[in-house]
Amino acid sequence: MIFNRGYPRDYDGWAAMGLPGWSWKHCLPHFQKMETFAEPEAPWRGNAGPKKITRSAASFPLYEQFLRAGEQAGYSLTPDHNGQKQEGLHVAQAYIHNGLRQSASSAYLRPAMARPNLKVITHAQVMRVLLEGTTAVGVEVLVGGRKQRFHCGREVILAAGAFGSPQLLMLSGVGDPAQLREHGIGLRIASPHVGANLENHPGVNIQFETEVRHSMVSHSDMWGACVWRWNGLCFARGWVPPTSLKQALF
Repeated sequence: MIFNRGYPRDYDGWAAMGLPGWSWKHCLPHFQKMETFAEPEAPWRGNAGPKKITRSAASFPLYEQFLRAGEQAGYSLTPDHNGQKQEGLHVAQAYIHNGLRQSASSAYLRPAMARPNLKVITHAQVMRVLLEGTTAVGVEVLVGGRKQRFHCGREVILAAGAFGSPQLLMLSGVGDPAQLREHGIGLRIASPHVGANLENHPGVNIQFETEVRHSMVSHSDMWGACVWRWNGLCFARGWVPPTSLKQALF
């Protein structure tokens, strides 16, 4: 539920590698269009989009002390880390509206379900992308044990994730020629980077013992956990509202 925009330099890096339509200046209007930030006067943000973005409202005693300690260590406080500057200490933002998580389904799909030009098919598996030359013209889908083909009038959008999207491309004949040949897949477009270059993103959890009672661990016995989970889930208040990450340093 935590909302973080990508780092501008990453988008500009994509543009420099040959994707001019993916630079930061090209992507920023779309970020703004998708959101309604809880602070309507915030520069660089959107105020009329379907996704509701709010700041963490948690009031755990150590949260404020974390920010003050970071400032004493020489780090600056960034008022809006999804604005012009991302580096520094910040209060987390999340896809939460009226205490409930805002998903892509609730923000985009459900409001559009009644549209006559939208059909949602469930319990279906996309098998491959249909190509004419180097142009995607549709998809082949397994529905109820039967293969069906759906042709597009404009675009085919792959949104199957970091593993699923490259897999679909490779099943469609787009990828490293040697790998495709090894699995008996006919080559349509030679692109050796498809399915490669995935990197691990390591994370380390560190816990410290403290004599101060104001910590999540000290209140995580059965009774304490019931209280703060009840407040967080039902009233979106207390130490643990819908998201547990409240402050961060980037």
